[in-house]
Amino acid sequence: MANNYWKQALEKAREERDALWDEWKAYSAKAQAALERSLQLDKTVESLQQLVGEEADETAVAADEVADLKLADACRVILEASGKYLRPVQIRDLLENAGYSLSGYSNPLASIHGVLKRMAESGEVITNDAGRDTAYRLSPNRGANDIYAKHFMVTASQIAEAIKQQKAQKKDDDVRRATVREKK
Repeated sequence: MANNYWKQALEKAREERDALWDEWKAYSAKAQAALERSLQLDKTVESLQQLVGEEADETAVAADEVADLKLADACRVILEASGKYLRPVQIRDLLENAGYSLSGYSNPLASIHGVLKRMAESGEVITNDAGRDTAYRLSPNRGANDIYAKHFMVTASQIAEAIKQQKAQKKDDDVRRATVREKK
């Protein structure tokens, strides 16, 4: 009877987990479609600005916002202020315009590329995958991804700990059995 109760609880937990996973996938698909449309509109706005003779939108960041930051954090500030896709050269120029000192870097552009690549690998930024002319933008769902990732990291560590405990318990059981056999 008790075993049946736990089987039902297990089945309910699986159903809820699967439903939440499906909900997450649907959300991710909608977010991806919105990002793609936003990229198209960024290009449209830039083209129309040129057509009507308007200056391109420039991201203005105050010097005190980036002065004492590490390069990665300064890039985050620039990307956050921009809200659109930026190429590494544009980020460098905006950092310089904000008064950020790149003098400590022998090749500032390579350093910026490295920072952006790591941010893309972690999911913090998204790219437009334009090959040699790749542009970067902060991921709008980076907070959701962080929460989701933390959930699975905790779960993975809990699983690893449980496996360690099971192995230790098995080892203790084997030692006890061997001791009992020796006594006989």
